[in-house]
Amino acid sequence: MKKFYSLCVLLCVIGASSCLISSCSSDGDGDTPPPALTGNSFVYGDTEHKIESVVYTVDETGKIYSFYFSPTPGLADLDAMLIADDYIRIVTNTPTGEIDLLSGGNQLLYKKLNISSATGDNVQKAVLTLQLTSLTTAKMSLDAATKDGATLRAEYNGLCIKQGGKDPEVPTYEVTLTDQIFGYYMGPKKDAGTNEYYMALTNAQWELNGGTQFTVKSEGFVLMLDFYGTTGENWRDMPTGMFSESAEFKDHTYFSDYSFLSYYNADGQRTDYQLVDAVTIERDEAGNATVTATYLDADYGEHKLIYTGALKMANATLGVNQPQLDRDITIEGAYASGVYNGDIMDNGTGLTEITIYDQKAENNEPNGSAMKIALFAEKFTNPKVERRLIPGTYTGATTYKQFTWMPTARRAACTPMPLRATSSSGTAVRKTTTRSNSSSSPSPATLSAARTRAKSTSRTSRATTRTTAPRASRTTTN
Repeated sequence: MKKFYSLCVLLCVIGASSCLISSCSSDGDGDTPPPALTGNSFVYGDTEHKIESVVYTVDETGKIYSFYFSPTPGLADLDAMLIADDYIRIVTNTPTGEIDLLSGGNQLLYKKLNISSATGDNVQKAVLTLQLTSLTTAKMSLDAATKDGATLRAEYNGLCIKQGGKDPEVPTYEVTLTDQIFGYYMGPKKDAGTNEYYMALTNAQWELNGGTQFTVKSEGFVLMLDFYGTTGENWRDMPTGMFSESAEFKDHTYFSDYSFLSYYNADGQRTDYQLVDAVTIERDEAGNATVTATYLDADYGEHKLIYTGALKMANATLGVNQPQLDRDITIEGAYASGVYNGDIMDNGTGLTEITIYDQKAENNEPNGSAMKIALFAEKFTNPKVERRLIPGTYTGATTYKQFTWMPTARRAACTPMPLRATSSSGTAVRKTTTRSNSSSSPSPATLSAARTRAKSTSRTSRATTRTTAPRASRTTTN
């Protein structure tokens, strides 16, 4: 009987343990993260709603923004939004990224959920990012909860309408920039999921020496701006909107180590000024841009600057030193010429160069265009009698075989490279990096260069050092 009683006690203990294990497993299942939102929607409690209308206002000072996200479609002004009375309201003075809702001046309101510095004791979670990516578009991500059980999650990326209130006064710009020195697409920041852009704007006389190297020739200002954003299908789809300062290279941010305003006096001495607040970039369909920023002087006074004009970007990842076209060009031929150069490659083919000029180029007028095509075809034994264009289909290649055309040469190029340091005075520290670029494309871009290659089996390398300001220089081998 004693053995039987012990066995019963053991079975009871095992059964109780099983219940405990089962209970723990059940509790763990309850910690599963909530399902992802379907996009441009919000979930209050357990119910998901689409965000159909977004309106925002700016107060009289031009610094306090109020955003209204509503599930009611067709609300195009603030009055309609208030009458519908069903909206998430976000108030902030920094619609440029992450927002601390518990900081003074910021607030989130929806039904009984109220998060601000005054209600901090009841807040369980308050994670919010809000970016006014342009005057008519906004991005928002929200995850909030209070200790009394209210929960609100939201995601939005789309159009918004500015309404209500008094427009801020037109600011007085103390520095007006008039010219673009350079602009580059620098490539992706893979860890941040963004693309990098780098440009220099000025109101001084200048000379571009290659890459990001330039010389200031007169008194004036130069704005250096290193900014980040997501783009569309093409690298030319440069992001626009409001960019806040960050060292994490996130969407719609600028990196202050390489973003600042420089003043060059008449003697060429340079003084750098720190940028503060958000930088705004707007660009219309014609490519005309407006860039505004605020900087601090030596006495910590704030001053505003503006640039208006064309804003062109070249692709620094291509490794080319020929000028890059930033638009499609259609050449309506007014005149054409052809030159047969013979078997300059000593491979049994004949090279013919065709040049097609448009009307302006033919008349030596400004902004003319011409196109040159290098064709490899039949080698003529008696060129004076036989030379002609050989009909057929020509394939782009660097083999110099018959019925091929030679693509434009791609050479090693001096492309901008980030510094990652500054001196204590705020002046960008220069460092030198050595890089050798190579390409499978033919080195010569002209016939004379091709002839040089044909006559010589060895090539003499040239090393060219270019100092990049304010970034690093590169030593490039051609």
